[in-house]
Amino acid sequence: NHAKAGPVFEVFARLAESVVSRVGFLHASRGVHGRPERLQSGVVRTNCMDCLDRTNVLQFFVGLEVLQQQLTTLNLLPEPRLDFDSQVVFVLQELYDLMGDHLALQYAGSVAHKKNPLLGSRPRMMTSTKELLTSIHRHYNNSYRDNEKQAGMNFFLGIYRPAEHPRLRDLDCDSWLHHHVLRDDYDPGEWWAAPLERYAESMRACAREPAAPAPAPPCGVSPWFRVVHSVWKF
Repeated sequence: NHAKAGPVFEVFARLAESVVSRVGFLHASRGVHGRPERLQSGVVRTNCMDCLDRTNVLQFFVGLEVLQQQLTTLNLLPEPRLDFDSQVVFVLQELYDLMGDHLALQYAGSVAHKKNPLLGSRPRMMTSTKELLTSIHRHYNNSYRDNEKQAGMNFFLGIYRPAEHPRLRDLDCDSWLHHHVLRDDYDPGEWWAAPLERYAESMRACAREPAAPAPAPPCGVSPWFRVVHSVWKF
């Protein structure tokens, strides 16, 4: 409930403020010599206790802190602070709830089992009933439809290629799809080195002085932002 969650939320808010102040965010508005005014120097990662089929509450506080800082940088807020009962925070909360449902559907076979109680919740009886139905749905999907779901993800991600691999119904597992060589002494090595170097190079490219200013689109930038957010729930 809110009485117990209040101190926890305050800790999350302070933690998010501290992390965002160190990591920063990208502000690509044309500054001196056309360079970005601010660069993001890292990423914020939460573990699966928060992000995988959980409340996403810590990610929400990090996103809220970034949003407050961005709106302040754009002179849309006098200070980096948004009230929890504002429409902007409500929309952001809905987006994180929706993201949690999509992640849970992919990895657990049902919508998220828990919800962030920050902006209010249903009565306890309704919440318990919904969680029970979600658990039943998840158990059925994981017991009888997990192979079908995994096969669809392998096909969508390009891991399974019909022209090269046997038919899906002839496969009893998909381990060999993900590992070309399976050995007891398998060592993935420093798999992060190449992606990290590509990211660093992209940041260095952003910091360089451009050879010529990029031409503006002929119809302006307004069509890029003609997106209407419609709040919907599973």
